[in-house]
Amino acid sequence: MLPGGRGASESTTCGEEALVELPGTLGLGDAMSRATVVRQASAVYSATQAMVALSAAWTAGHSSIESMHERDARALGVVLGLERSPSVRTLWRAIEQMTERYDPVQWWAGWIMALVKTCPPTHACPISAERPC
Repeated sequence: MLPGGRGASESTTCGEEALVELPGTLGLGDAMSRATVVRQASAVYSATQAMVALSAAWTAGHSSIESMHERDARALGVVLGLERSPSVRTLWRAIEQMTERYDPVQWWAGWIMALVKTCPPTHACPISAERPC
């Protein structure tokens, strides 16, 4: 799990930024678009911001939305380019809104299509341990 808050090392910040960038690089936007994962136009945080917050927190080892927010909401927000992380209630509301209309088959089809485009079977994937932040 990545330590958060003040005094975080440069490598920790790099790791947090990688957690935020990875879903987008691997095709989160394509999967969301294909599966119609959306939020209301009046929502403060977009569906993409909510999904990236959730995926970054879960990838960092948080077992729940609540534990993610208790750990260091401000640090997660900074990495997301926000003043602070969306609240627990906001994220639960976002999940509810995003799953109301989404198509689970198209969600997985979108991920597969994006991964094939991003990481073709015959080529090396652009995400690697050697890639500097």
